[in-house]
Amino acid sequence: MCNAWNHHAGCDCGWGRDGWLGSGRARGYLTLRAHNVGRPSYESYSSYVNPNASCPVCGAQVFFYQSIDGGRVFFDEPGPPWYKHPCTDNGGSRSISSSGATNRDRSTPSWKAEGWRPVFLTNKIEIDKYFLKLKGLWKEERLELFLFKENCRSIAGVQVIGPHDIAYLRRVHSGEYELSYLDKGFREIRVKCFRSQIDARLAAPIKH
Repeated sequence: MCNAWNHHAGCDCGWGRDGWLGSGRARGYLTLRAHNVGRPSYESYSSYVNPNASCPVCGAQVFFYQSIDGGRVFFDEPGPPWYKHPCTDNGGSRSISSSGATNRDRSTPSWKAEGWRPVFLTNKIEIDKYFLKLKGLWKEERLELFLFKENCRSIAGVQVIGPHDIAYLRRVHSGEYELSYLDKGFREIRVKCFRSQIDARLAAPIKH
């Protein structure tokens, strides 16, 4: 999947094709030709990842992420446990620890070794006040996942994930997955999700 500049042969980090864009209109992943930290080329998008950014302090190759809310952050690795680049980490998000060194030099990123892969969300559907269905592409496979919305709770409250969010997914058991993404303060949220709506309801701590 990846063909980002300076990434090793066979890299499947998910952020190749010159970048990643998120959109409230659920267009998945598209090409973004931007190799510096600036305003995205397409005005209709307000969240994106540049996999070939440079740290403005030390010049190291890093990942730059701009959220749908306009927040910006540099990562050594854009994935669980979401290591922020130490030069630009102001310490505001204590739940995301700094790696202390650039992780771009590793042949196998920590998130990949733990089974995580990027998931490109294309749609979300509110089933009812408790449950949400997400549609997306993961490892070239189209998925429909169900989750209990109350589990998507950050310090600021319930943060419901959508197509504009950067997210990673890994399989826990057959039909059960773990989803990792960032809240508005760039703190990690992990939530269980299921291929079956019935399994999601059985796992939720509520009375039906």
